[in-house]
Amino acid sequence: PEGDGSVFRRGDSFHLAQVFLEESFPNGLINLLGIWWAPGAGTVWHNLSRTELEGKAYRFCADQWWVGAEGKLVRISANAGLINDVLHAVTASNVQVDRQPFSGIPLMDGKFDPLTGKLAPFQLGDFVTWTLPYTYGQVMDSADAGDQAGERQWLDFLSEGSSDQDIALLQEFFGYCLSGSTEHQKSLWIYGPPGCGKSVIFKVLIAIVGENRVAARQAENFRSNFNADLS
Repeated sequence: PEGDGSVFRRGDSFHLAQVFLEESFPNGLINLLGIWWAPGAGTVWHNLSRTELEGKAYRFCADQWWVGAEGKLVRISANAGLINDVLHAVTASNVQVDRQPFSGIPLMDGKFDPLTGKLAPFQLGDFVTWTLPYTYGQVMDSADAGDQAGERQWLDFLSEGSSDQDIALLQEFFGYCLSGSTEHQKSLWIYGPPGCGKSVIFKVLIAIVGENRVAARQAENFRSNFNADLS
């Protein structure tokens, strides 16, 4: 055929879907609980909306060819029915990622080991879907500069109304949030009278991880059935 594209037996949407996956998502495309994920730069996985996936499928199919019984080639008409068939086939052939135990803190340019101070590249099996808004260089520059006054101010603030056990728990929970892991299925509830510093603690944590990496729920969201429909 003239121009780009491949030739497919008319109606073979499964083969069409396979080539679509190979050419459009060479590093993989997976569906987890109805959400599509594809790796981007640095092998960090990004959420792909249904609209984005359909758009890629439309553009791909419009460049391909059908071959009929008599060997005649016809440009594929990328209509809604065909796109649905292709995406159904993509879902059926979905391959799960072999997820590896992830350790470290996900930075913009790799996973950081705070114990060794070293940076390692992400692997697809890490299934990293978010990172802290800092690079390794920024973290190390901050550590070298040191802010003993700021650290002392933070510890003094915590010690005003918290025990050593509470402070250690906060440190552990902050580290849990920085890791990006949810494997322990833990949340932290802080209670106390007005003005005791509850909001300050969470504002500091939000500033560390970045506002666009935080979701908020009101207490009434948890009144019944654990709000299992919330994600």
